[in-house]
Amino acid sequence: MKNRRNNFGNWLNFKLDNLGKTKTWLENRSNLSTGSICRWIKGSTPGIDNYFSVCSTLAKEMHVDVSEVVKETLNYMPNLRTVRRVASLFIFRRILDLVNDLILDKFFVVFVF
Repeated sequence: MKNRRNNFGNWLNFKLDNLGKTKTWLENRSNLSTGSICRWIKGSTPGIDNYFSVCSTLAKEMHVDVSEVVKETLNYMPNLRTVRRVASLFIFRRILDLVNDLILDKFFVVFVF
């Protein structure tokens, strides 16, 4: 049986209410289905791609770095293996972003001079 009291879906419902946003708003911004969000609210754990999409969408709306949203959600992810995978994926993506920034900075310097 799923933990209905402390799950990602409950956190998501609470966060959407606090932001004054609806599930439809989230579906449109994150390219998610209604079914996915309903399953999470019932206690299912989201897949990594959907999870990261939701965190990114909410971070943009809240004007914070996505890492802040990821940290906030970790208490609501009952599946520790999923948390580890998400944290690893998040760190990997942050490293890729930093590498891309460095490459773009060097390209910009070469291009300008």
